[in-house]
Amino acid sequence: MNPSHFLGWLLLVSQVYALQIDSKIAQSNPSLPMKSCTKSGCETLKTSITMDADMRPLKDSSGAKDCIVNNMWDPTLCPDADTCAKNCVLGDVDYKANGVTVDGDSLTMELFPPNNGTGSRLYLLEGDEYKIFKLLNKEISVDVDLSNLPCGTNAAFYFSEMDPKGGDPTSKTSTAPAGLGYCDAQSPTSMKFIKGKANFKKSDDGKGNTVGGLGYPCQELDIIEGNSISQVFTPHPCLEKAEVCKAEDCKKDGGVCDSPGCDFNPYRMGDTEFYGPKKVVDTTKKMTITTQFIAKGGELVEIRRLWVQNGKVVKNSKVKIPGVKSFNSISSEFCSAIRNFTSTPDTFEKNGGLKRMGEIFGEEGGAGKDVKSGKPGATLVFSIWIDSGKDHMLWLDGTLGSGPAGSRGTCEDSNSTPEFIRKNSPKAFVKFSNLREGELGSTFEGACAKKTHSKETITNTNAHPTR
Repeated sequence: MNPSHFLGWLLLVSQVYALQIDSKIAQSNPSLPMKSCTKSGCETLKTSITMDADMRPLKDSSGAKDCIVNNMWDPTLCPDADTCAKNCVLGDVDYKANGVTVDGDSLTMELFPPNNGTGSRLYLLEGDEYKIFKLLNKEISVDVDLSNLPCGTNAAFYFSEMDPKGGDPTSKTSTAPAGLGYCDAQSPTSMKFIKGKANFKKSDDGKGNTVGGLGYPCQELDIIEGNSISQVFTPHPCLEKAEVCKAEDCKKDGGVCDSPGCDFNPYRMGDTEFYGPKKVVDTTKKMTITTQFIAKGGELVEIRRLWVQNGKVVKNSKVKIPGVKSFNSISSEFCSAIRNFTSTPDTFEKNGGLKRMGEIFGEEGGAGKDVKSGKPGATLVFSIWIDSGKDHMLWLDGTLGSGPAGSRGTCEDSNSTPEFIRKNSPKAFVKFSNLREGELGSTFEGACAKKTHSKETITNTNAHPTR
């Protein structure tokens, strides 16, 4: 760990009090069963979801007073990080009011929920810990309906290198059921609590404390970030273990993670007719997304993508950029070729590339290797959001910059602003369903029936990829 990061952590956050958590939280998290498959059949796992801690109420012990108002910590309840943890209680959440509903193995997330918020972020639990995925030489599949997501929106299904028990070293029990412990390759600084402690930053006027003094970078692999117009899948390796950093240091000298990542967007790769309404992968209909993690000698060497729609398995799009090999998967060779084509620094390999990325999916490495509170592995995240920054979501579905491969889709800035989306698509939502993991070739095209009893076995009827 960078010594300056460690010093900043010691100066800003002492570790004395554990954040208080409402005891009702664990009982209210909705069940979302998934399947674990082999080529002989599938077993249903008793998994559930939890809402990110930042979307939960944070009040004093009486429940009468908010600990944060307009992104400012209450000066009486939270004069410092330790006192804040002692005085504040992280509360239960109304999932339906936050636009989250579950029906069997189907999860629906609304962009503009009844509580007038915007979007949500959820994590998959197994018991009282985050479900850990070991996917080297395995695959994961999920059915997705993106038909109601227009330009400027983003439904994401991805892995982050989170501590399975929520990452609070001061707590004697797992804080994962409360949705604590988030981190990603963008070194997020907006979390209210990091490692169980309040995230403090002196306000610009010096009269109080806002949220945001610390960041928390870690490895991230986006299985899909997308809408009905464009989509991308992207590994983001980090050279160092997930560690807290001062906000101003998190991205100094490029940071410790490859925040841009090595992305595969068919439109950006020159295949403009592969993904979208009425295209090869037709986003007006539900689709199955299968992602395979190919390893050699225990190291990740390739990430493959298959699509299933209308009973047919479709191979991933091929790169159609003049002078670049026609890749259709993510490999070190692909990542280097695209960085060379776009004349951008190879921060992917600088941060360990696929080898480092694969450590969170294997038996060694990852968040828990040096963390007493959990085992190594990857936590599954579901989210839906819009981008209020100056570029909105053009990095995903529009044109950003004038350089090579700058066009990612057909969207324009005018129809991608939060105001435009809220006015014209107030019912925008994404639906994820039929989540399954397992041996290569075991999770798609009939490998598992949609509804099964726990430990019921279903015969495998794999189809062969055709396009």
